[in-house]
Amino acid sequence: MNSQISNTYRWYYGKGHIEKAVLVEMVPRMMRARTMRFSQDWRKLDDKVFTTIRLHKGDPKYAAGEEVLVAGPTKRFTAKVVFACDWKLGSLPISFLEYDLEAKPGEKRQVLLNKLGKLYGWLDPPDDDDSVTIYLIQRK
Repeated sequence: MNSQISNTYRWYYGKGHIEKAVLVEMVPRMMRARTMRFSQDWRKLDDKVFTTIRLHKGDPKYAAGEEVLVAGPTKRFTAKVVFACDWKLGSLPISFLEYDLEAKPGEKRQVLLNKLGKLYGWLDPPDDDDSVTIYLIQRK
């Protein structure tokens, strides 16, 4: 967890000059966890460890080791980003897309990619050349 130490000194004055400086507090200021939002309460959010596929357009990426607040419509918990890597959609196995997007039996790859595109509001359907970031998330 990231923390920052805040040093506050209190200066004591006496007879027109500084007599001593005393360290009054040394308090860790925890950085606030960023929120990783989910549009729906996916079943995978109940798992101890799960993945998510993210497209970052201008948004800063999450880093391995970062603590996040996972927030769905009704589910909310803290978690840790265990692993993050960039992938081309074409390199992702169909079984990974099926798990991550909770595929219905028989859904084809392009249907799953279109589902992913709708989640992000892409105007054009995604294709195998598009890059995404895969995160492995562990509940705290």
